[in-house]
Amino acid sequence: MIIFGTRGIRMKGGTGTFYCPQCAGARQYTLRKMRRFFTLYFIPLIPLDVIGEYIECNYCHGTFRPEVLQSEARPAAEPARASTQVDTSIRRALLSVLIADGNPSPAARQAAHDAMRTVAAGDASELDASIESALRRPMNATGDIEAIIDALDYNRREALIRACVTIAQADGTMSAAEEKQIRALAKAAQITDAHLAGIIATAPRMTVAQISS
Repeated sequence: MIIFGTRGIRMKGGTGTFYCPQCAGARQYTLRKMRRFFTLYFIPLIPLDVIGEYIECNYCHGTFRPEVLQSEARPAAEPARASTQVDTSIRRALLSVLIADGNPSPAARQAAHDAMRTVAAGDASELDASIESALRRPMNATGDIEAIIDALDYNRREALIRACVTIAQADGTMSAAEEKQIRALAKAAQITDAHLAGIIATAPRMTVAQISS
């Protein structure tokens, strides 16, 4: 007996940056398409028509109609809002390195506290609560940096990675997990491998103060 039919399969389309109504900020998105396939013995063989498509936020995983890409729902781009988003994304990047090994050491916490204090006054006092929240819920810090990359000049991107290295080396050594996260963040910040190697090599002589400039 021949068994045939049709089946809808979710497929990945284009990607880009959009204003996510759920996150209330710029985020990376993926266009998802549902395409009907002809199946033989339950195996999809022949692509047929597209039966639907939607936009998925890579950060919150919210789904929206494709029209959201043309939406004017973005607030009137107040400088304060843009600045807040950049600072939040940078803090999340620092936090992702801090918790790369799990619960961080007191030395690493202090290094992160000092780094975050230079980013936005007052937020450093909430570090312990941020750590607990981040340990419970995975973050997409590289996606955050990719979303704000156009708002960071090269000096500030470099300063961010320097701060991450300072945190990772605060307790004496940089673990494999910390290095992996830093490399991912450096790639998102468009820092080359050669430049990253230089930052790591000279980290003891670096300062994180530039990150707030």
